[in-house]
Amino acid sequence: MTCREGDTFEAYTLLRKCGQGACGTVFLAENRITRRRVALKMIPLGGRTCEREIRGLTAYQAVCRRTNLLQIYHVGTAEDVLFYTMDAADDRGQGENYIPDTLANRLASDGSLPPETVRQMASDLAEDLARLHRANLLHRDIKPENILWIAGRATLGDIGLIAPPGGTVPAGTPGFMPPEVLAGLRPAAPADDFYALARSVYCALTGLPPEKFPSLPAELDLKKCADLIALYNKWDSGAPAVPLTPSPAPTRRSFLLKIAAAVLTAGILAALLFMAGRRPVPPGISAPVKTPRLDIRAYARAARELAAQNPPTPGFTALMPALDREVRRRRDLRTAAENAAFARPVSPEDLRRAAADPKLAPHPEAYLRIRRSDEARAEFDRKFADDPVHLYFAAADRIACELARIEALAATPGLDLADFSRDLEKLRGDFSLRREMERRLLKEGVSR
Repeated sequence: MTCREGDTFEAYTLLRKCGQGACGTVFLAENRITRRRVALKMIPLGGRTCEREIRGLTAYQAVCRRTNLLQIYHVGTAEDVLFYTMDAADDRGQGENYIPDTLANRLASDGSLPPETVRQMASDLAEDLARLHRANLLHRDIKPENILWIAGRATLGDIGLIAPPGGTVPAGTPGFMPPEVLAGLRPAAPADDFYALARSVYCALTGLPPEKFPSLPAELDLKKCADLIALYNKWDSGAPAVPLTPSPAPTRRSFLLKIAAAVLTAGILAALLFMAGRRPVPPGISAPVKTPRLDIRAYARAARELAAQNPPTPGFTALMPALDREVRRRRDLRTAAENAAFARPVSPEDLRRAAADPKLAPHPEAYLRIRRSDEARAEFDRKFADDPVHLYFAAADRIACELARIEALAATPGLDLADFSRDLEKLRGDFSLRREMERRLLKEGVSR
């Protein structure tokens, strides 16, 4: 089915094509009865793309109602397409020239966004992500093209890849995916959505593409955005942080309350110090020791020392060809298991039970096949979850990615506010795990 601007489709008039890709076509449409404008997406029926979209829609609709998330209104089929309507982005154009208000369009016209706008955007989107993650759903495709402003609020758009955690088929956009997920070395996780959000915040603040991360333009005022830089670096490292919330305008009442609180606190501290000077401190009690902040330069030095102190175990290099062959063999077996589960015929009894489940309507057979495929993949991954080959490559990949990230961050000014203590602990743990797996593999060999 081919539709063009000006065509009538179901109860809608298609006003303007907003985007087209492998996953479908999106139009700005107007309901011919209510005159309400919505975004209308069409996906050809049949195939994995349509099945995936239906599955994501079903899960997402159970979460999005009466929230700040993108709202879905009408889902249906017509001729050879699945379609659904949703909130349309605000209009950046004039008159009939509708231009959706997306981060990509803002960056194309303005180059970068003011720090206060980026701060509010990061806060809004982190709130949306937290809601999705609490419902055990991942967005999996956060990027400037999929960040919309609706009624002036930043919102996550394009829900076609939404799914529960655990799927290991790479989904998303290169540049906004962790390398190990892009390479299919591990399943997607909630932290990966924050990784993509970090890269999007970086693009919004600097006007640079994600490939330039973590470089900063010379004209950027670091004093005004140091907190944002620290935040997106934390998200990028896989440690979601509390979202930034723009400070409200101060009032006279709040100012007086702050002064009163400060005076009261100072009085209490003075009294405690006076009493401490008059009475001995009981034995066994000492003042808490504050953990020193680890800045990026100290982190880089510590990382280089760790790498120097942890060379490959003697004799382990000779195992690498066998390890590579085993990893490729397992990937082929996992793909074969998924395909066999998907292709297995659906019994009439299973189909009747699925058709009676509202979560699986309106395409019960497609849902059953996809679910079986996902279960086969999950079962295969569980089988090797504690296997030394899997654990070795997972740790080695994390180490390589982190060392590359550290070197890039070490050359970036303006990161003095960021604390990398936890990052160092994670890196030490990965080096320790890699060494342990090397010893196990040397002792046990590469099991098949």
